[in-house]
Amino acid sequence: MDRREVLQRAIEDLGIRTSRWTNYLAEDMIFRMLMTKVPFRFSDDVPVAALVVDKATGKKEIVVNIDGILKVSENFTKEELEALGRFVIKHEYLHYLLKHWIETPERPNKALANIVQDALINFSIPEYEVLEKRLPKITPEQLIEGEDIPPFFVLVPSTEFRNATWEEYYDALKDKAQERLDAMAGGAEEGEAGTPGNDIIGRISEEDVQPSELGELAKIAKEAKERGLLPGNLVAVLRPKKKIPEWQKLLKSVAFTNLERNWSNHRLNRHTNLPPGKIWRFEGRDFVILVDVSGSMADEVEEIVDYLHTLARQNDIEMTVYTFDTQITGRLSKKDFQNDIVRIEGFGGTDIKKALAQLKNMHKKAIDTIVVITDGYDEPPTRRDFPRCRKIVFILSPVHDEDYRKSVESFAKTAVYGEEGENAC
Repeated sequence: MDRREVLQRAIEDLGIRTSRWTNYLAEDMIFRMLMTKVPFRFSDDVPVAALVVDKATGKKEIVVNIDGILKVSENFTKEELEALGRFVIKHEYLHYLLKHWIETPERPNKALANIVQDALINFSIPEYEVLEKRLPKITPEQLIEGEDIPPFFVLVPSTEFRNATWEEYYDALKDKAQERLDAMAGGAEEGEAGTPGNDIIGRISEEDVQPSELGELAKIAKEAKERGLLPGNLVAVLRPKKKIPEWQKLLKSVAFTNLERNWSNHRLNRHTNLPPGKIWRFEGRDFVILVDVSGSMADEVEEIVDYLHTLARQNDIEMTVYTFDTQITGRLSKKDFQNDIVRIEGFGGTDIKKALAQLKNMHKKAIDTIVVITDGYDEPPTRRDFPRCRKIVFILSPVHDEDYRKSVESFAKTAVYGEEGENAC
């Protein structure tokens, strides 16, 4: 068996020859369509493979190093080599289809962006089932921690992020191990493909992209979706764009970063009587929600709290909701909101400092996150009023006190109900 020839033919015949990993040839046609837009070539210019973008002209190409692939597949069978070749070329073309080559100034760490993009793409490619049996699986979280990383591995998303967008995954990890991320971003110049987070060489700003190219990509994605030709979970990734409110983005980001990763040891294997080893368990920490019932957020509060309940359920977070005006006035369940028990009076005074003092006495242990929903017509609290709290979030009414907002922004994350965020894919 000429291993080089097997790999090369597997890549060249993608979309032309059937394989065991697709039910019929049409499933690979999306890649054949992409090949008409971006050529590929074999070269040792990159360690394994990369999407290369010429910043000056905007031209793109896929570069594949056959020798580099052979290094990671020394003991692969012919069938496994074919799967690996198809996997590599699909991976790079999906970077192109998903527009990962366009700069995202709001998420500047290119290494981290590429890492989470790689993980999500890998998990969506059918040939992944071969690689997961032959190569160690590493999650972005493990790669960032940098402990016991093998020389060759396949990046996969951790369980809770398998249905997330890369932007959500990025936002959840950006505050973790920041020094490590900085080193990853600066340790390899853009163009040194092969290091984790560097298989996209050269990115361009969205304003420099030809509208016709974006239109063609949208057309390919739409056709593939309608014909059911997208691999894995990419149907969800390529859902229609919509505006995500800033307050939802903020709360989701806080919920994701609120997860605590712990070791969990399971019982002995009943067949071998040997321990199966340790696995990661993600456990949510506690949220306390303070709802200002004296203000002007009657319509908004139910939606915000309902959204928080959903996040708490999805992330196994313990959540407690209190109402307050000049003091804490009650503790509420989700059914209270559903049964319209909560009343936002729209009059009366507000004293969040007094409510926070009561909360301190009610919760003897530290609180991980406090979310305050208010219009801000009150004396603003200070960081000292949250003595045993790790994270603080304020969701403000559309009609709020601007001085109050500026004051709490000095120590807390804030968002205004009704303000729209960026487009999300």
